[in-house]
Amino acid sequence: MTNTTIGFLLKKYIKACGITVTIATTEADRNDAFGLRKNVYESANYSSQLNYPDEYDAHSIIINAYKDQHIVGSMRLSSINKGAFCFDLCNPNIPEDIPLSEIIEYGTLVVDKAFRKSNSLIFIALTEAAFQYSISNHFKYWYGFSIPQQIEHFKKINPHCTILETLPPTPKSLEKQQRFRDYFEQYGVVSKPFLFELDKVNYLHAILLLIKNSFKRNISKPNNISTRIA
Repeated sequence: MTNTTIGFLLKKYIKACGITVTIATTEADRNDAFGLRKNVYESANYSSQLNYPDEYDAHSIIINAYKDQHIVGSMRLSSINKGAFCFDLCNPNIPEDIPLSEIIEYGTLVVDKAFRKSNSLIFIALTEAAFQYSISNHFKYWYGFSIPQQIEHFKKINPHCTILETLPPTPKSLEKQQRFRDYFEQYGVVSKPFLFELDKVNYLHAILLLIKNSFKRNISKPNNISTRIA
């Protein structure tokens, strides 16, 4: 089965579970994302000197996931050329043969705690929508910065996920680390920058992941908040 066929079936399954994924094009949609992001970060004590929205949101694509008209997940895609938070955060060493114009940052991923227990359904729903947007706009790579557990989620749908080295910090990266210091002090040592090759994505891995966890999943109305940040 091709990615196109599997993707069609995957979207049908997500919809059957009552999950709606949309690009935030209205002020209300974007405010949903900012509100969830703020609640998630503040509940996890990652909120030092952050703004909702921040300076990256104006030029970024924000993708939301809803269940029963409640926002349960959100993430954003930011062009490296226009500015991207996680890229500015750690000054990664991007291979010289990869133009920055081919890279878009996958980041600011937040998911409601009740849905995190379903082990990846919201993550996969948001990621599938982000993938479709990225390839439609001719991006070839995702850039991310995350803890090893999150990188392992990406590797489940594409093993071609390359960990990058970091260059010496710049004034900009030090300023971003200070702004996000609560998270960076806790996870900065173990978090790694990575590149994810979009043309090597295999939707079959995502389907197998859903089947593996189908008996663990319990989709319900959200009542608690937690976080995973990429």
